[in-house]
Amino acid sequence: MTFAARVCADFVASVNRLLTPSVLELTPAKYSAETFRESGINLIQLSAQGRIIQIAFEGTRQRFSTEKFLIPYILEGEVRAYNQEMLERSQIRSQALFYCLEEKGNRWHYFEWLHGRTGAFGRDQLVSLLERLV
Repeated sequence: MTFAARVCADFVASVNRLLTPSVLELTPAKYSAETFRESGINLIQLSAQGRIIQIAFEGTRQRFSTEKFLIPYILEGEVRAYNQEMLERSQIRSQALFYCLEEKGNRWHYFEWLHGRTGAFGRDQLVSLLERLV
């Protein structure tokens, strides 16, 4: 299971443990290394009552790249967050994602194009994105 899929699965499980009935859905419900598509887009989606967070990612054309992010990365993609009202206004929040190769361990980084902010992508980022949709 990729780090992004594990973060999403853990996040959905922790939220749903607190709520009856469960409100967050994860698609696909299980994601493994065998599920990864070498060519093409891979998609993980969290949804709750019309609020959606999508994580789309794919491999780089070369073995690794620094074309769009300073730290070498092997996967690149985007995280999108939206609800029905935002769709009607064509207003989808989007951040670039990069799976970076680092000495202290490989990890996902996000980059906000609008504000130029960057950081490690994980549970806190998912919480922040979901909070903005409510």
